Amino acid sequence: MPAMLEAFVRHPDGTGESVNSFADLARAYAVPDSIAWVDLESPTEQDLADINRIIPLDDDARVDCLEGAQRPRIDEFEDCLFLVLYGMRGTDLEDCDDIHPRKLAAFFSPRFLVTIHRQVMPSVSEERERARKHPEQYLAEGPDDVLYRIVHRMVDRFMNVAEWYETAIEVLEDRSLADDVDRKLLGEASDLRSAVLEMRHLAVAQRELIRPLADGDFDYIECDLRPHFSHVADELSQVVELIDSLREQIAGVRDNYRTSIAQRTNDIMQTLTIFATIMLPMSLVAGIYGMNLPIWPSPERPASFWVVLGVMGAIAVVMLTFFRRKRWL
Repeated sequence: MPAMLEAFVRHPDGTGESVNSFADLARAYAVPDSIAWVDLESPTEQDLADINRIIPLDDDARVDCLEGAQRPRIDEFEDCLFLVLYGMRGTDLEDCDDIHPRKLAAFFSPRFLVTIHRQVMPSVSEERERARKHPEQYLAEGPDDVLYRIVHRMVDRFMNVAEWYETAIEVLEDRSLADDVDRKLLGEASDLRSAVLEMRHLAVAQRELIRPLADGDFDYIECDLRPHFSHVADELSQVVELIDSLREQIAGVRDNYRTSIAQRTNDIMQTLTIFATIMLPMSLVAGIYGMNLPIWPSPERPASFWVVLGVMGAIAVVMLTFFRRKRWL
């Protein structure tokens, strides 16, 4: 899949332009005091090298953009910040077949924002669409405002996916209370538990990443944006709280499943015990009748067989009546 480059550049005179090639980006960014947002989707090492010739980036950080699944983090270099963030693909029930986290790497300074991702990131795509509609106004508030909007969209999707998990767990709860509970339910609950735990770890890590941006630990963030980043961190705290409640719901699903299986086993054992109890005296009668003793009705009398069957049937009826009165059946 070829890399997709899209960049938006704002010049000191207030004009803006959208570019889609490294050559055009180099020309536009070469204008003194121009600021830019550059987005690279599915880049290669050569693409990052081309970007590096236009906007110098840290070598080790560039390697991290392409390799591995690092934890969310923020690194400060001499002239920029490097962030590793994660977003979620799904936003609703129809779009949650692929809700695994997707990595976004970002280089940020007062003059540029470079976002790099190997997969489609809806949060970035939506922001690109916004920039296309208003290229002359875009970046008027600076690259830090663009970074905030992307992060905010990513966090909103965390909440949407958490709510989707909540709906999925409620369905499992209903299934776990059914009389004919599916044995696959326990495996599905375990998969959901692993997914929400992974999401919780990412939410907590990204909340801790955003806190320094909200607290003013980096001069690159304008003071007016710090409360907005603080709000984003609070939203992640809400996501964590929701996920914690989901973990409790999943534990309840597993308890319901075990209870249902135990109850089903008890019912089966009760039924088998009742049948065995009924058959026991009947087997006794049949065994005695089969003994070669003259005191028992003679087999030479045709009616004796039916008499014995009647006695056995009467015993079964009496025992069934007794069990029903005791509400064992």
